[in-house]
Amino acid sequence: MSNLSEEEAHHRAVCSRLTLQSVKEGFFRQLADSLASKVDFASFLKCSSDLERFKIVATSCWDHINAELIFRGKNAEVSVQKRLEGNKYFESNDFKKALLCYSQSLVQAPVGPEIISSFTNRSALLHKMGEYQAAIDDVELAISYGSPELSKHKLYERMTSCYISLKNYQKAKVTARLAKHLAEKHDPTNEKFLKKIEKYSATIEKASKGSKEVSSASSKTTKPSSLGQAENLPKGFTPGQVYTNASEKFNVDYHPDFGRYAVTTAKMGPGEVVLKERPFASCLNMEKMGSHCTHCLIRFKVPIPCETCTHVAFCSRACRKEAEAYHQYECKIMALLMGSGISANASLAFRIITQWPLEKFKEIFPDLQNDPSRVNLDENGKYDATSYLNIYNFGGLEHERTPVDFYERTLMAVFLVKCLRLNQYFQINLFKTPKPTQDEFMIGSLLLRNLQVMQFNAYSICEFLMESRSHYRKTTTSSVGIAIYPTASYFNHSCAPDVTRYFVGTTMFIQTIKSVDANKPIHDNYGPMFTKTGRDQRLKSLKSRWWFPCFCIACKEDWPLLATLPTEFDPKEGEEKKIIKKLMALDQKYFDDGMKAMEVGKPLAALEFFKSYVEEAEALLRLVPKYLPYKNLLLVQEGIKLCLCSLGTIFVSSD
Repeated sequence: MSNLSEEEAHHRAVCSRLTLQSVKEGFFRQLADSLASKVDFASFLKCSSDLERFKIVATSCWDHINAELIFRGKNAEVSVQKRLEGNKYFESNDFKKALLCYSQSLVQAPVGPEIISSFTNRSALLHKMGEYQAAIDDVELAISYGSPELSKHKLYERMTSCYISLKNYQKAKVTARLAKHLAEKHDPTNEKFLKKIEKYSATIEKASKGSKEVSSASSKTTKPSSLGQAENLPKGFTPGQVYTNASEKFNVDYHPDFGRYAVTTAKMGPGEVVLKERPFASCLNMEKMGSHCTHCLIRFKVPIPCETCTHVAFCSRACRKEAEAYHQYECKIMALLMGSGISANASLAFRIITQWPLEKFKEIFPDLQNDPSRVNLDENGKYDATSYLNIYNFGGLEHERTPVDFYERTLMAVFLVKCLRLNQYFQINLFKTPKPTQDEFMIGSLLLRNLQVMQFNAYSICEFLMESRSHYRKTTTSSVGIAIYPTASYFNHSCAPDVTRYFVGTTMFIQTIKSVDANKPIHDNYGPMFTKTGRDQRLKSLKSRWWFPCFCIACKEDWPLLATLPTEFDPKEGEEKKIIKKLMALDQKYFDDGMKAMEVGKPLAALEFFKSYVEEAEALLRLVPKYLPYKNLLLVQEGIKLCLCSLGTIFVSSD
């Protein structure tokens, strides 16, 4: 901190506070200001561990943090109102508004008759819309919640129709038999219904003999179709022996000035997959809770609500089931967390705790170490990306924190421990145990560590927004959540990066956009790019948000903005002139064809043209390095980024 000017220190403090509380109206900042006088800062400054810091602040402030359950439960009256509203839109063929109303009804519906009615009605709408698998899912949910026996035959009839449309005749045969059996038992005089089932059975019998049946696995499409062309993801990725989520050409090295960093063990060409990694923990941005799955962060069309709260929803029953591990400790305090103004970083620090049981942390707590020069490998010499030991060991820059910053992070940890206490994470009697326990001290120290580590190591998860699948000119990325990736966090920053990243759900892919020689660092980009932002502004931003100055080539040589780079050259020397002529010829040879492929929605074909351009342009520019940065090469690299992004999670507004 001593090397920072007063202005730089102020900007750093502002940015740091935003990684705790990002919503201006939240109460946490006011809470921190009001309790600061109660902390013994003389003792606090002498602390050498997060456990000591947490104990001091918790002991001083525990009784002054009134964390209470602010729980917004279900509302049957609102659910009925929205369901009836949905019925009207359904009858008038306004399916889009009907779907919205039915989904809103389900979010508010308590478990019981109302949730059954809402799922039943929405399944009818989805069947009408041709969303057959989603309709089946809703029927199954209606039945699982106890749909009346007298009307179940109608639900099984709807399932039969859906399975026939999906060409899943095996399951259609089963549901048709169930529909017939229940109808004969509860509605035997309904000849029209029974004839319909007979007709279905005949169709199933005929289709089973004459056409290829789609298996139940391949017809299961409960996940939204927003995963771009994930099935066409680049082939040839060979994982490493040590870092199994990364390429065999990937390794981690250490330098006292740069810490641990990703490095190549062999040359990588443009377009190579460097990393394919699921997060250790992820968290949906709160403003996306009405449109994206809380668990997998995919945009949903047909939300599956939490059975208890009205804050979150899921894209499938599978996601809802998987989320139970952590949501059980977050469900009834969501309103409290939102009211605090908690940031995405702090929410992620909290999620790391809630997704694991207390006993698991107690088991590994003695083994936790913070060694910035070390990478933890397991007994087989492999990097365990599922181990909290590695998350704990990421850099948190604790030696550069001000006392105020440390105090506020510690107080946030105390607040979050009290939230966990409310939801019985610690399994204690709140009345008999009013003061923090040893387990709470331990978890509080881990939360404090997480709050430091997430500030510099968390990644924003983005979806790619397109007007159409062949319209790349007005595309953009939108942040939907935040996550911590155990291997990706070793990539250092450059304003002229070697790689780009995109996401398939929460899985991160990192691929090269240029060649990277053997035994060289592999640079990602954390913030501003030299192509759009000048050096002074980039350095100011990086020092404020990430707490480091940048020494990449773009900063060292103060490369100009992309818009100011020349596109025409008039070299004097003969050999140089030939090289420039060859460079210009690459536009017609590869660039134009790559752009045409993008315009017809073929990003993989475009990618091959762009990769060839990069390889040949790099070889020529090695002979005339004074022309770097070369504008057309940078534009092609941007083209590679766009092609790769369109392979990940996308949202097409015209679909």
